[in-house]
Amino acid sequence: MYEDVFGRLKGVRSHNGGKYYTALCPAHEDSKPSLSLRITEDKLVLRCHKQCTFLDILRAINLPPGSCLMD
Repeated sequence: MYEDVFGRLKGVRSHNGGKYYTALCPAHEDSKPSLSLRITEDKLVLRCHKQCTFLDILRAINLPPGSCLMD
């Protein structure tokens, strides 16, 4: 479902049996993965631990906000 989002991120790693992921945040210069990703029933939750906003992250990978909702 979210292959397009994951495909635009660098350094994506799966944790806890695929329950969540980390990646380099595309919205700021990131050398250690600070972006957390979690798939819920109806959306992809993105959180930068350096305080980049959800919209900043999506803009950095050229995606509209609706990209993180289930079809």
